[in-house]
Amino acid sequence: MSANNLHKVAIIVPVFNAEKTLKRCLDSIVHQTLDDYEVIVINDGSFDHSLKIATKYAVKYHFLKVIDQPNKGLFVTRQEGIRLANSEYIGWVDADDFVDKTMFSTLYNQKDMKPDP
Repeated sequence: MSANNLHKVAIIVPVFNAEKTLKRCLDSIVHQTLDDYEVIVINDGSFDHSLKIATKYAVKYHFLKVIDQPNKGLFVTRQEGIRLANSEYIGWVDADDFVDKTMFSTLYNQKDMKPDP
């Protein structure tokens, strides 16, 4: 972790019945070029194989954790992710999306840039 004991970014992935897209999503996240980030996957009461898929990733990647909860809806699930995050910044990736491997390093490194006058 960084000197202040916070990760640079927490990537929160709300999941509800996403077994068809979740692997691609998580593959894009776990291969980010940013160092020191955490991934919080929140299974929101899925009744497909989403939880099983996410759990396999959590076993393989120490920086990814899975939270399983009864269905509470996207808003409550995102709030839970914020509550659990231990980071300077929070990023979201929906379970049916995927991101470029440099997305979070690019965004994080922009934080110190000043806008043009």
